[in-house]
Amino acid sequence: MRATPEGVPVLPPLLDRFSRKFSGPLLDRIDLAVSVQPVAVETWSCETRGESSAAVRRRVEACREVQEARHAVRGSRTNGTVRSGTAELLRELTPEAATFLTRAAERLSLSGRAIGKACRVARTIADLAGERRVTPPHAAEALQYRLSGFGAKGDST
Repeated sequence: MRATPEGVPVLPPLLDRFSRKFSGPLLDRIDLAVSVQPVAVETWSCETRGESSAAVRRRVEACREVQEARHAVRGSRTNGTVRSGTAELLRELTPEAATFLTRAAERLSLSGRAIGKACRVARTIADLAGERRVTPPHAAEALQYRLSGFGAKGDST
């Protein structure tokens, strides 16, 4: 994808036309969008390694156990499946994180569904980090995973 000198992505005409066919409410149902850049061949063979798959698996399993224990009384298993209103989800964040997310929602014109998704994702990020409370950095990271720049012009995406 090309970008302007300021770093703003520029969609090729065909992709731009295709992306305008999606509405904000449809895109609000997507929890995470991660852009992956190509990796240079030299990087594949370097000696430094990231976190092992086994370590990631242990962290994810521990996260799921925490979520299952938290949501057992609600009949849900994970943050993504819990059925709560946006107001209830915001109450689970620290006051600073809730204020941050509310202000961001106003600036970005996010729908209630998008705010709820961001709350759930922020809760999961905190769980993966082993944190009991959802703080502004967790909320900020959750917002970074939103699918933005895709959809009809003027939409809340």
